[in-house]
Amino acid sequence: MNRKNRHGFTPGTITIDVNAKPIITCIDYNKSILKESVLSIDNFKKLNVSTKDNRLIIIYDYKSDELMQLIKNKYSIHSLSLEDITNTDQRSKYDSYENYEFYIINRYDRLNGLTDKRQISIILTNVNTVILFIEGKDEEYSIQPIIEQIKKDKGRIRERDTGYTSYALIDAIMDTYFIILEEIDSEMEMLDERISNEQSTSMVKDLFNIKRETLQIKKNTWPLREMINSMQRDENSLLFKDVRNIVFIKDLQDHVYNITEMSDNMRDRAYSLVEMHTNFVGMR
Repeated sequence: MNRKNRHGFTPGTITIDVNAKPIITCIDYNKSILKESVLSIDNFKKLNVSTKDNRLIIIYDYKSDELMQLIKNKYSIHSLSLEDITNTDQRSKYDSYENYEFYIINRYDRLNGLTDKRQISIILTNVNTVILFIEGKDEEYSIQPIIEQIKKDKGRIRERDTGYTSYALIDAIMDTYFIILEEIDSEMEMLDERISNEQSTSMVKDLFNIKRETLQIKKNTWPLREMINSMQRDENSLLFKDVRNIVFIKDLQDHVYNITEMSDNMRDRAYSLVEMHTNFVGMR
């Protein structure tokens, strides 16, 4: 539901899909144990909130009123957070509450030359649990490397706390920005070569598509940057319960600065390509 359609709604109103069929996976883990379960909503009700192990809950197709109310009550999640999770036109953001932290990060993908956005929301609780809400039903490729690290005990993820798990998820999603920006850069190289020899309708369409894509990504990189900066400024963040995580959050900041710089440069280059094409047309 877009903002226009939500005009007049009470703050904290959850967007519901009556056809939603939530897919819930629960992974409990530490250095020595790993337990993975696919849960129905009824089984999720029975899940103990308290856990001595780390827990990652991954939920697809989550806009079920029953599930949202259950999560709200089970983990004491504020209705404003649930509103942002279910209303999937949000920008990247970070909010801190007494008993949890809340992150939204948008993952972009290119399908047939067009940029597609998917909202991913993360709740880091103070009870050793990370809840991951993924828009839609399709498996999210960006988080698969992290899930594999947990399952196969690779790297340090099973030795660290859920703050580190949250960092790893955010980092993996952010890495997709570099992939898409590199794809757009390659396409710009090809457009640059075509401009001097081709002034066609398809060229104009391709130029304006690439311009629109760079603007769309640019629009989200600054909120993403502010999200990471807010995380780092929060000295009481659950991310820093293990002080070893501090250096990794600084690494996220370096990544987001690089993403911002790349998106700025590509936006300027897209405008230059459009201007160059206009000049070639005028010379003919």
